[in-house]
Amino acid sequence: PPAMATTADGAAPATPEEAATTRPSEPTVPRVSSVGPVLRGRPVSGRTWKGVQATRASATNPSVTTTTWAAKADARKQREVVKAQEAALLEQRKLRLADAKRRREEKRARKQRNELKSASYQVITNERTVKSMSKKQLRAVKRTRMSAEGEIELVDAYAPTAGASPGSQRRGAAPPAKRRKKAAKR
Repeated sequence: PPAMATTADGAAPATPEEAATTRPSEPTVPRVSSVGPVLRGRPVSGRTWKGVQATRASATNPSVTTTTWAAKADARKQREVVKAQEAALLEQRKLRLADAKRRREEKRARKQRNELKSASYQVITNERTVKSMSKKQLRAVKRTRMSAEGEIELVDAYAPTAGASPGSQRRGAAPPAKRRKKAAKR
């Protein structure tokens, strides 16, 4: 291929007249120093797989672009709109969950009332029958009590009564009057 003509400063000619007056450029040959190419030996660290660092790592990072105040204000407005939408969605979800919980409670109460209405009982009148039962049998025994709402409900045999404090009923403890009589007999 023909050599390209260049001007004295090394730039390409701007017009055809300049191209006629300039000399063709000489082919460029890579210059080798008098010492020769620098040979790299084994690295001191022993990490032979590491290449030579051509450029600094900081040079590969893109320059920091600054945003204008108007762009920041627009982004802030968009964030506020998104936050408002999120808050509305969360409120809707809370209402939905609360409604579902209320319906579950109503259904449970209705189911319990219907079970109580349709149940058939075997009433135990003799105390000795209950006292002679095993633990396993006592788990099946239920008793009725009045709830705070005024409804009759089935509870476990040893469940506390509605008005009593938790510590007032001890298992196997006789009422105070009977305990006094037993103490007097001794």
